[in-house]
Amino acid sequence: MAYVKLASPPTIGNTTQNTGQFSTVGVGAAATTSALYINATNRIGTWITGSNVSTGSDADGLFVDASFAPSSNVTNAASIGLYPTFAPPVGVAIANGYGLYIAAGTQSGAGTVTTGYGLFVTAPAYGTANKAASIGGLVIDSGGTGTISAGVWNGTTITVAKGGTGAVTLTGVLIGNGTSAVTANAVTQYDVLVGGASNAITSVAPSATSGIPLVSGGASADPSFTTAVVAGGGTGAVTLTGILTGNGTSAVTANAVTQHGVLIAGASNAASSLGVAATGTVLTGVTGADPAFSATPTVTSITFGSGNALNSYISETSWTPVLKFGGGTTGITYSTQAGFYIRIGNLCFFTANLVLSNKGSSTGNATITLPINNATVEVIVGTNFWSNITLAVLNTNISGFIQSNIININQTGSSVAQSAVADTNFANNSSIYFSGVYFV
Repeated sequence: MAYVKLASPPTIGNTTQNTGQFSTVGVGAAATTSALYINATNRIGTWITGSNVSTGSDADGLFVDASFAPSSNVTNAASIGLYPTFAPPVGVAIANGYGLYIAAGTQSGAGTVTTGYGLFVTAPAYGTANKAASIGGLVIDSGGTGTISAGVWNGTTITVAKGGTGAVTLTGVLIGNGTSAVTANAVTQYDVLVGGASNAITSVAPSATSGIPLVSGGASADPSFTTAVVAGGGTGAVTLTGILTGNGTSAVTANAVTQHGVLIAGASNAASSLGVAATGTVLTGVTGADPAFSATPTVTSITFGSGNALNSYISETSWTPVLKFGGGTTGITYSTQAGFYIRIGNLCFFTANLVLSNKGSSTGNATITLPINNATVEVIVGTNFWSNITLAVLNTNISGFIQSNIININQTGSSVAQSAVADTNFANNSSIYFSGVYFV
């Protein structure tokens, strides 16, 4: 840089400079060439024109290289301090008053300007909390993106890649998708938010009925408020009245029941209620059908805990006992001939009541037939009543000895051997009443 130190204050524009060093138009090659170079602490209120005719890395209309070394604290220190005072006289108006005005400028000549800046400010490096610029409360931090840390931004939308949203208005839940502009989805109060394609968000409205659960729609569908299926821990039904039955993953079903009724299993794990029957009736099973109540049930077998089966039962049944002498019945007639028996399993309980009107002509030992054949076990039974039968001396009692299908009638007494009762002991009006139990 070539410059001339003037011995007296020069006139620059319309103002006389009081002190300092001033250069004329640059006249040689240097790292910095300027139309005017000021290396001082001075105030100039004027315009500066010049033509840079040299070459170098910087070409400046005005270049200020100021150095500050105050001997006491300084509130503001500026390379260029602009403190304009606008005081137009009466009748004079200033349309626009600028503290600093930078015109758009023009380009002439055959060369090119790659990038033109109306104002270019770089971040300083001499402070402890550096900012690139502070303009009317708008603070621009240092850094490659020029972050605004204070003030109100009223410029072009800042993209996501620059730390912005890329949107000018956002209402609802915000959604980001890479470097694309942030979008917003409006939501309705009480709705459930559901993820959508490309990181979008949708909402599912709740059921109008309170208590309805949110149920998954699977991997490729949105959930919905609906009835929970059995596979999801629900019943799959919207109303249930009665006894509940399940069948795998099918919806739970309900069957109404009747008070005091009996529950009956049905097909596919269903259940139903059997109507109330008359008092005293018995529920009996039917092969291939529902059981039914019966007033006269038929029981074919009863098995006890030990495994023994009570497989036969005959309710009280009448039968006709027959008196025989030596196995014959010739001429025997009765005024009473009756009998009854009950069979429970392999036991037969019986009664026989015989009153003769004629003992006939058959001879031999007396026997009475049985309603059911006896088993191989021999049993002794006694008479409850007998009359008009003459026993041998010292015999005082009549008993029966059951063998096969007959009762052998015997007479017994104290110190007398047992002997058979024969036709000779009977009269035409003899009577005998037997009762007992035996194995069949």
